[in-house]
Amino acid sequence: MTRVVIAADSFKGSATSTEVNRYLAAGVKRAAPDAEVQTAAIADGGAGTVRAVIDAVGGQLMTTSVLGPLGKNVDAQWGLLDDHTAIIEVAAAVGLTLVGDTPVPVSSSTYGVGELISAAMDQGATTIYVGLGDSASTDGGAGMLVALGAGLIDNNQQKLDLGGGSLMRLGHVSFRGLDERLKHTTLIGLADVTNPLTGPEGAAAVFGPQKGAQHEMIARLNQGLARLRTFVPMPDGLAASRQPGAGAAGGTGFGLLALGGQLKPGAKTVQALIKLDDQLATADFVITGKGRVDSQSLTGKAPIAVANLAQARHLPVALVAGSVQGSLAQIQATGVHDVIVSTPEGLTVADAMAQTPDLLTQAGAKAMLTYLAEH
Repeated sequence: MTRVVIAADSFKGSATSTEVNRYLAAGVKRAAPDAEVQTAAIADGGAGTVRAVIDAVGGQLMTTSVLGPLGKNVDAQWGLLDDHTAIIEVAAAVGLTLVGDTPVPVSSSTYGVGELISAAMDQGATTIYVGLGDSASTDGGAGMLVALGAGLIDNNQQKLDLGGGSLMRLGHVSFRGLDERLKHTTLIGLADVTNPLTGPEGAAAVFGPQKGAQHEMIARLNQGLARLRTFVPMPDGLAASRQPGAGAAGGTGFGLLALGGQLKPGAKTVQALIKLDDQLATADFVITGKGRVDSQSLTGKAPIAVANLAQARHLPVALVAGSVQGSLAQIQATGVHDVIVSTPEGLTVADAMAQTPDLLTQAGAKAMLTYLAEH
């Protein structure tokens, strides 16, 4: 009997990680009814991270009303894993999906993220994982700091407006009013990127365009982040701003560092939380996947992290993707043996999304049949 572990990320806009796993599993069972299939929801810090971890390890799914990216409150979900451990995600409070067709790269802030951290502390959490991904804001975590009691003012001693666009007027940052509970709380940012806070590879330059920022606006946001780096009261703001992942989620990674937090690779940390390696210990074959796989996926996105883990155990890996851009050889070098594109040639994105269950079931069957033919 072949034991198959399926650990796929979400197909954004089409299916959650749990749903993708279920569709792929149906395909595997169609091709090999006697196969033993085990699934594990995965994520790398972006949207869906909370749900993936809760689905895998249990806990309580919580909902808190927080300030969203459009200046109105949104209901944000987060997870309480046990009495002292919580997991939240930036995307739930200030995610790109919350702005729809109205991008607000200058005015959106991470204030809601700070509210989620506070809510987790209210429930007794002393270790809080913060998923850093899919953010609509580029404020360096400034809004989060304000929500937790920090004071940000301009040179006229006036409170700064929320949003990355106002940081160019920043004149002083005070941590005197910070929530005292933070001194006894471990904040762990889950970053799926290694970008610094500022510069040509920084939060504004690289991720600003996908949030609606262009040209002068990007330069404005970058300058504001540089001012935040200068004024935040920490031992070495410049060094912290250059730390890999400081630019994650519009610079929220830097904001966590300013609070004494730490940054860890998102996909690998989630794998550890859900004990994925334990599941692979007795596996014969691994299937992973993601809606879109490109060159950026090779820098630590969830499916590649799964392939790396499987490669260490010398397990064959099939990767299912809705679309693939870039070199197949580069993808295969990460430990992937078989790459399956689930979207038939000529099918529109809209039609593919509408047919996601059937297409992923077919892909799961194809992956299993290929494995059986080679083993």
